Amino acid sequence: TQFGPCTLRPTICAGLVMMADLKPGEVVLDPMAGGGTISLEGAQMGPQYHLGAEIHDLAIARARDNYRELATRNKLSARPPADFLQWDCLLPCLRDNSVDVIITDLPFGKRSGSKADNRVLYPNTLMAMARVVRSDTGRAVLLTQDKNSMMKSLGKINRYWKSTKWIQTNVGGLTALVFILNRTSHSPCDIK
Repeated sequence: TQFGPCTLRPTICAGLVMMADLKPGEVVLDPMAGGGTISLEGAQMGPQYHLGAEIHDLAIARARDNYRELATRNKLSARPPADFLQWDCLLPCLRDNSVDVIITDLPFGKRSGSKADNRVLYPNTLMAMARVVRSDTGRAVLLTQDKNSMMKSLGKINRYWKSTKWIQTNVGGLTALVFILNRTSHSPCDIK
């Protein structure tokens, strides 16, 4: 019911969730949730706990409104397990190893931010998320149109994340990539 400037289509969000191969009971995080579409689509697809987080207060208000309307709008008997919080994804307020999967739409650097911003944001976000995502079994499904920034970032964070696959897709006329990453056994908390 509430849309932001960079809202993804629900079908794209559902596709990202399917690519994550979620298991029952997993904790799934969208650290840049915007209006919450990825978390809302995922919450309707299986027995996981979805958490959406966003730095912008207007976006998190939209996500919460969308969640409140979810059961009525989609004729569900109850709201599926999900929650939304305001945060800075570079300073995640979650315990170490508390998340199983990250699914997010990274900034493209088109309607908000820039590709120069992404070259700093992407590796820093992946480092911060490596702390909260479970070592060895954790994974991430990341959508971006900024292929160059992502490829450079993967070289900087390859101790914590390994790219297993990337898939080309079309998002509103833009050629984008979905990166599927797996967490390694190394922890950023071990750095001294």
